[in-house]
Amino acid sequence: MEINLVEDRKNVLLKRREVKFDVTFVGATPTLQEIRSKIVAMLDSDKKLTMLNPLKSEYGRKILHGYAKVYDDEAAMKVEAGYKIKRNFEVRKVEGAAEAAAPAAAPAAEVKKEGQ
Repeated sequence: MEINLVEDRKNVLLKRREVKFDVTFVGATPTLQEIRSKIVAMLDSDKKLTMLNPLKSEYGRKILHGYAKVYDDEAAMKVEAGYKIKRNFEVRKVEGAAEAAAPAAAPAAEVKKEGQ
């Protein structure tokens, strides 16, 4: 996964740094948390003060366009909606999806045994 900064500007009124970037990847689409951790490392910012907006993809291409905001302090983050803060800082478990798919495959195997 490669991240290229497209635009980097300071928003003095909202006390934040606004960054537009492109993500080029191979294989599966990277998660928001993976991209967020790379952005934090690139910008040398605090993980608790960095917010990502939803990423936009291009049809048929392995490119994502994103927008990140790095706030100066936690008080400045109060302009963000609650659901956006939850989306950025809540860790989603991928393991649950794999467990949910496994029981669905089991009955199909049983049907084959009965049909023989």
